[in-house]
Amino acid sequence: MDRRSAHCNTELGLIVDSPALAGELADLIQRVRMPASFSVSETAARRGGLQWSFLRDGRRWVLHREPESNWAQRLRWSMLSLLVDEDFL
Repeated sequence: MDRRSAHCNTELGLIVDSPALAGELADLIQRVRMPASFSVSETAARRGGLQWSFLRDGRRWVLHREPESNWAQRLRWSMLSLLVDEDFL
């Protein structure tokens, strides 16, 4: 359920002692949160390039631009990366 928030730690845990409730909660998490979860890896085609992959409806999708970002955000991060060490971004 980690949305990669830059402003707070979003890690949490939950123990449910009810198989029915646990199943409903798992279904809810799958429907609501999982489409927004991505796996990031380097692309073989472009040196230093990244790709974002995710599962939706049983099919793996691969994006070559950062999801849920616009061109202005990508420009800002590109400019900042020239001035600030990546560990601080």
